Amino acid sequence: MRGMLIGHLSDTHLGAAPYGLEERERDFYRAFDEAVDRMIEEGVDLVIHSGDIFDSPRPGGDALAGLARALMRLKDKGIPFFFTLGEHDVSRLGGLPSPMLYQEVGLARYLPDGEMVKWGGLTIVGFHKRRRSEVQSLKDKLAALAPPEGKKVLVLHQGLKEFHEYAGEMNHLDLPRDFDYYAMGHLHDRCGRKFDELKGPLQYPGSTEATSLEGIREHHKGFYLVDLSGDEAKPEWMELKSVRKQASYRVRIEELREKVESLVEELKREGGRPMLHFEVSGDGEDVDQARVSAILKLLDGYDLYHDFDIVPQDGVEGRVLLERPPDIDEKMAELSGQVLGGKERADYAVGELLPLLKEGKVDEALESLWSAYKAERFGGS
Repeated sequence: MRGMLIGHLSDTHLGAAPYGLEERERDFYRAFDEAVDRMIEEGVDLVIHSGDIFDSPRPGGDALAGLARALMRLKDKGIPFFFTLGEHDVSRLGGLPSPMLYQEVGLARYLPDGEMVKWGGLTIVGFHKRRRSEVQSLKDKLAALAPPEGKKVLVLHQGLKEFHEYAGEMNHLDLPRDFDYYAMGHLHDRCGRKFDELKGPLQYPGSTEATSLEGIREHHKGFYLVDLSGDEAKPEWMELKSVRKQASYRVRIEELREKVESLVEELKREGGRPMLHFEVSGDGEDVDQARVSAILKLLDGYDLYHDFDIVPQDGVEGRVLLERPPDIDEKMAELSGQVLGGKERADYAVGELLPLLKEGKVDEALESLWSAYKAERFGGS
């Protein structure tokens, strides 16, 4: 097989608007556009997306149009776009997933679950996201894979326990061992490694922009270029330059005004309107929300958004969000199982019902409940 260069990205979450900010929604389109344009500049032969293309299974018009424009640029260059589905791409009430529309019009190619897709001398096998209760069936399908000789890429939107305690549903030993590259999605921080038991490297590119569940902190976002021309796949990390700057500061209340004034001067020079988070500590009544808010108001017009936590003097972290996993649903289900009387009920409540209610889709939530009741999913109790 001639030399081949793959662009691998994941978790673009088009349509997301963290903190309800329209500018943040545009950030996600900007990051995705940069990734696509740089892949074209680098001369990739194909692009693989490992799932969670959209942030919602029913994306708005801007998200749909943004993806279409990027895919048309790839098509004009003769670069195919292969994808699998993440949990954000699929409605729990069924229906055609939105990314599939682009296959219907010839702009993208879905990797049918577990089927071997041939492109040139390359075989690509993809599996859409499985919930924790469905993982065993996925493991069985992975164990039964018998791909042909030649270069092979496996595409999965699953968490591995080696990289994340809470978001991991399986481990690397559950994967087939003879693929040249493992294109992973689902974890939002870049990570990966070469396991002795697997032929090729396994990489998570992470999200291309920071979602609200990732917290306000310094982020490095990007994608991989994967060179398959040699005996071993060589992934190269490409950091995106357009990602909005974010930062978190820990500061004592008596030093807060000086810190903020310094940041304002810096932002006057550099611009950029970052996202900022402050953890403010102090003694007793000196630290109150009104005082902190008044000082941080100096940032208005220079940053895009800021918030703060008042933290204990003993150094305990004040923001639980920064310690949460990218897939907080899994941990919530684990903790709520005992309250709801079993893991199956908890998985349904957290994984299916709660997302609908969070989006204000009360009618769909009621429909889901009625369907579950008719199907006797949870027995008669």
